Amino acid sequence: MAVLTFEGGLNEQDLSQVNPSECIEGYNFELGAKDTHYRPRKPFEKKGTAPNASAINGIMQLQKIDGAYSTIVQSGDTVYEWDGASTWTSKGTVDASSKLRGLSWVLDSYLVITDAAKLTVVKKWDGTSLTTLTTGLGSTLFARYAVVHLGRVWLFNVKSGTDTPHLLVASAFENPESYDTSLRAKDSSFTTGSEAFFMVTPDLKPVNGVAVFMNQLIISSEGGHLWKLTGTDSKDFAWIPFYSGSYAVGTETMANIGDDIVYMKAGGNIESVVSTDRFGDVKTDDLSRWMRTTVKDFSDAITVYDQFNQKVYFFASSTKVIVLFK
Repeated sequence: MAVLTFEGGLNEQDLSQVNPSECIEGYNFELGAKDTHYRPRKPFEKKGTAPNASAINGIMQLQKIDGAYSTIVQSGDTVYEWDGASTWTSKGTVDASSKLRGLSWVLDSYLVITDAAKLTVVKKWDGTSLTTLTTGLGSTLFARYAVVHLGRVWLFNVKSGTDTPHLLVASAFENPESYDTSLRAKDSSFTTGSEAFFMVTPDLKPVNGVAVFMNQLIISSEGGHLWKLTGTDSKDFAWIPFYSGSYAVGTETMANIGDDIVYMKAGGNIESVVSTDRFGDVKTDDLSRWMRTTVKDFSDAITVYDQFNQKVYFFASSTKVIVLFK
C-alpha cells in the first residue's frame, strides 16, 4: 500500500526532509484530501486580449430571464462587450483605476455595477447599454459592494459627495432604482416596510466585506467585527454581533464558498466563519494554518469561488495565488 507523507510544502519545513519520491519542484501538481497520487495542475488558459491592451480589472456577465447571455469586461478605462472569442465592442469609459464588479438583478434582467475602488459611480448594464444607475440620489453615488437580499439591492461602503465607508443604503423593496439617505432603518415614519433606508456599522468602522450565507446577510467592519442582519423589512432591520474577534483586513477577501464564508484577518490568516460560529476562536477555524509562512505578509486578496471545480482561489498578488480544495 502506498504511503503519502507531507513533510514538504504542507508544513513548509526543510526540503531535505522530503521523501525523494514526492513532488517538490518542476511541474505544478494538485493533491486533494482523498487523492492517492499527484495530478498535474492545469494552467490558466489565455482566452483573449482586449484591444487597448490594458489591465483587466473586472469581468461581469448578465444572464437574462430569456436565457440570453452577455459579457462585459473592464480593460483600463474602457468597458467592452466581449463575445468570448475575438469581438470586442466598446460600451463606455470609466476611471482606469476602477475595479468594476457586477451584481445580477434577475427580476428586470440587468446588472448593478459597483466599483471596489469607488472611482466610478454605480452603473447599469442591460445587455445593450452601459448607463449610470438611476438611484434617486443624483448621479454621484459610489459603492464598493452590492448584494441582493430579501428583495432589495444593498449597497455598502458608499460615497455620495461625502465618503461614508461605514454606511450602506438599501433600495426600496423590488426597486433597485430607489434609495434614501435621509431615513434610517426603523424610522417611525415607515408604514409598509418596503421603504428604502440607510444603516451604519455599529462600530462605525468601514465595511470591508459582505456575504449572504444560508439566507443570512453578514458584513465585516475593517479591523473590527462580523455583524449579522436581523429583521425582515425596513421597520425592524438591525445589526447584531456575530463574531467580535474577526479583525478582517483587505477589500475583497470575504466570500461565500458554498458551505462556508471565508475572509482574511490580520497576519494573512484565512478564517472559516462556520468553524468560528460552531467552536469559537480556535485553531481549526484557520484554513491557512498549514501555510503560515506563505500567508504571513498578506494584507489583501481577491477571493473567488469556483463552484464547478470546488476550489477557492485567493489572488493575493500578481504572482501569488493560494488555492483551497474543498
